[in-house]
Formats: sequence, structure tokens, C-alpha cells
Amino acid sequence: MRKSIVRRYRAYFVLIMAVLMAALALHYSYSALISTSDSTDVSSNLSQIIIAANTPVSLYNIPHYCGTPQTCGEYHWHLHLDIFVNNTAYVVIPSNLGHINNSEYNLYAIHTHDYSGIIHIECCTPKVNQTFTLGQIFEIWGYPILDNQDCLTYHGVPVSVYVDGRQVQGDFASIPLTNHLEVVILIGSSHPTIPSSYTFPNGF
Repeated sequence: MRKSIVRRYRAYFVLIMAVLMAALALHYSYSALISTSDSTDVSSNLSQIIIAANTPVSLYNIPHYCGTPQTCGEYHWHLHLDIFVNNTAYVVIPSNLGHINNSEYNLYAIHTHDYSGIIHIECCTPKVNQTFTLGQIFEIWGYPILDNQDCLTYHGVPVSVYVDGRQVQGDFASIPLTNHLEVVILIGSSHPTIPSSYTFPNGF
């Protein structure tokens, strides 16, 4: 009896996720593949820009990390984020992104653990499973506006977004986050080679 209930809830969850993904797809579209380079090959020759995390204490639409990894059966995903400023610099993704008051254990479901640019999404309770979006990374960062002229501390400059090497048109903030994406944000009118992939560590 319990197994059949679990299977039913999982089926509902998969259906709901599919509907949400379809609805979000109405807000943006992808272009053809731009390049096939790997992220690790692009940023090595660029200067670094540090924009510290200013993680809010409370966000109504983003649940906290479940805190018990053995129960995180719904998903534990990883994606990689690159942010380039023109073709000369890249923004270092903070190692404490999503950590409330820099706590090691009090953190949001979307968070980081180092400076690699790998974003962790860990959410387990069925009641709070949801489609997380690119805009929520910046809400957690403390810079909630993301559009074609605003990103982090940059305003009134061209901003474009690529996912797995394909340019996204439309509402950047609504782009859904899924496992093993390579997301690139370009700030400015020039840019380096756009990576379309990232080599994740074993086990990610």
C-alpha cells in the first residue's frame, strides 16, 4: 500500500514538473548551438571580478536546504555558471552563495560550496519541490534583477544568456535550472568564446 502511494506521488511530481517546464518554455527560446568549447578552457586567461554574496535572510519562494542528505531523494542537481564581462574578465561565483549569515548549515536549496561556479540544488521534501530558475540564483545573491540590460552591479549594458552553447531569447529570469547545465551570462558588447559544456567532477 505504502509503495503504491509513493509511486503515485512520484508520478504526480513528474507530471507537474513537465507542465511547469512547458509553461516556462513560453517565456524564452533557444538559438542554434553557438560553440562547443568547455568552460574550463575559457576563463583561465581573464581577470577576476569579485561581487560578494549578500544572501537575504528570508525568501518566500526558495526553500531551505533539507539538511539531511540521506533523505534528499527527489533531486540533488549541479549546474555550472559562467559570467563574463566583455572579453577581458569574469565574475567569480561566491563560495558562500545561498548561505544565510555565512552559515555552513543554514542555507537555501540553491547554494555553492566553493569558487568553481558549480551551483548545487538540493531539495527533498515533496511539498517544496519546484522548478528553480536562473533568476533565483540572483535573488539569493542579493541582486534580484536579471534582464537584457541588468545583471548584478551592471545596469544599462547589454546582457545575454546562453545555455549549453545556445543563446536564449526572452525572459532570462524564468530559465529553469536542471542537472549539468552550462549557463553563460555575457555582460557588455564583446565576449570571449562561449563555452557550451563544463566538466563536472566525478560523482556530480
